[in-house]
Amino acid sequence: MTRKYKDLVGDGGSNIAGQVEALTDRLSSRLRQIKRVIAVLSGKGGVGKSTLTANFAAAWQRMGLNVGVLDADLNGSCMAKLLGVRGYRIQESEQGVEPATSPHGIRLMSMDFFMPDEAQPLIWRGPQSHQHAWRGMVEANALREMLSDTHWGRLDVLVLDLPPGGDRITAVCDTVGPLSGAVVVGLGSEVSQLIVGKSIRLVRDHLGQETFGLVTNMRQYYDPETNRLLPLFDSGTVDPIDLEQLGDVPFDPRMVGCCDRGVPFVIAHPDAPASIEIRRIAQLVIERGQS
Repeated sequence: MTRKYKDLVGDGGSNIAGQVEALTDRLSSRLRQIKRVIAVLSGKGGVGKSTLTANFAAAWQRMGLNVGVLDADLNGSCMAKLLGVRGYRIQESEQGVEPATSPHGIRLMSMDFFMPDEAQPLIWRGPQSHQHAWRGMVEANALREMLSDTHWGRLDVLVLDLPPGGDRITAVCDTVGPLSGAVVVGLGSEVSQLIVGKSIRLVRDHLGQETFGLVTNMRQYYDPETNRLLPLFDSGTVDPIDLEQLGDVPFDPRMVGCCDRGVPFVIAHPDAPASIEIRRIAQLVIERGQS
């Protein structure tokens, strides 16, 4: 006889409560070994957030810190390429799933490592006509399992590279609890500032999370012929955002080649103005996280 949901007693033998408790315990155990959890987010795509995330991680590693990165952009992951660990395949040990380690010592976990082909899009199994009803929950659970199952070891910093859109940080906060802080990345344009402002209000005012400040990216560019920083576009008169400006990272044409080669710009060109600014911001964020 077919039973309906209302006929079930308890969890129907699935032990869901026990599974959730075990997952929560694993996650808590991992987080106890991590000093700081820092989220890097943007209100929209195309602002260079992931590139800056990789370079912040490299800057912190060069400061002598143990650094891990979670590529939380499950459907648009690119950190494996940016950190030079493309092609890594998941390995398990007694401690859990082992993260990839970049040539510069940064530990990384990404959805790319679970895919048979890195060019293959991530498609969740389920009724495609009702994705709105279940996709968010599935992605949140995947993120939670990646955090809890990965053998991060002891870290000074775990960096979360979030997908575009401030709403995604809600799932992150539900998973890891209070963050050490969030770094918001935007451009100098009016459109970018408008969207970034919404993300800031969500993070700070509605979620009550610490925000270290705003990083403006690619408003200027470095001209090697004149050794000057020049405006990349006319930003006009942009209303200031109610958030401290951490810094202004100039665009450098060599940045693209570094991304393609999987070498962080701060390592390949340590004396470039962009690298100097990234390291200064990275130092400032760590100091804020200690206060």
